[in-house]
Amino acid sequence: MSSNAVVTIWHICIIFGPMFESNTEEKWISFYTEFSKINREFIGELSKKHRSLTSTQFKVCAYIRAGYGTDEIAKNLNITRRSAEAHSFRLRKKFRLDHAQSLVTYLNIID
Repeated sequence: MSSNAVVTIWHICIIFGPMFESNTEEKWISFYTEFSKINREFIGELSKKHRSLTSTQFKVCAYIRAGYGTDEIAKNLNITRRSAEAHSFRLRKKFRLDHAQSLVTYLNIID
């Protein structure tokens, strides 16, 4: 079993945790099922480069990579817009992006 498969299994286990209400979880599962079909390399590389991502941070990264905006991310995760912005801010900090680097661009070049 490749390390990418192990990492992906790890993320799936986290995803199915009891953190979110069922409607939010159902949205995520539906999204992730389709997202993972065309973004396997991204999922593996993101997980390898940033092993300390929480399940919510991973979800925010996936939604950003798929082109979702802050309001859409907030709605899908059942959080406030401000919370979604805070997640993005913390991700920029965790990824050590400087002010000139875009989180969207950073996530889109990972493969």
